[in-house]
Amino acid sequence: MAIILKPSLKKVLVVNLIRTLSVVVVFVLLLMVAGISGLKWLSDSTNNFSWAVMIVLGFSCLLFFFRYLSIKSVSYSFRTDELVVERRICLFFKNQRRLNYHQIGGVSFEKKGFFQESMDFGVVKLDLSRVGGTDLKIKFVERPANIVRDVKELLRMYHVKEQREYIEKYKLNRVI
Repeated sequence: MAIILKPSLKKVLVVNLIRTLSVVVVFVLLLMVAGISGLKWLSDSTNNFSWAVMIVLGFSCLLFFFRYLSIKSVSYSFRTDELVVERRICLFFKNQRRLNYHQIGGVSFEKKGFFQESMDFGVVKLDLSRVGGTDLKIKFVERPANIVRDVKELLRMYHVKEQREYIEKYKLNRVI
């Protein structure tokens, strides 16, 4: 049983779109308040105001696009005996990291905030403290409770298989 996880692109797009629009709205409100308060460069013409809004909107869209590309290029593949984390850089270069299941100390999830609760996505955390690493966080995962349950079952099956192989090897060494 292999589990392949990728961040939910729809949820990433919705959350980032709302964040981008809120930044633009706050910026527009600040510019309007500054214009009402009598700043000369805003009261002289609305051309400066529209350019400022366009710059902020363009910058927000650029950040939005790069975040989308960085989320889209990540995949987590739970195979029968290892986890493969694959990241694509610039759509051409591939970076892979392999983790054996004995390196994973535990699996948990968290759902914080309005967006995660209402859209049923969250962060799945893999505890890598057995190898001296920090937690590996898999963000924007749909139904994280189900994913954690499936990954824990996969880890349990792996550890049972490892224990069975160890017992067989121990029995063979004892007989010989």
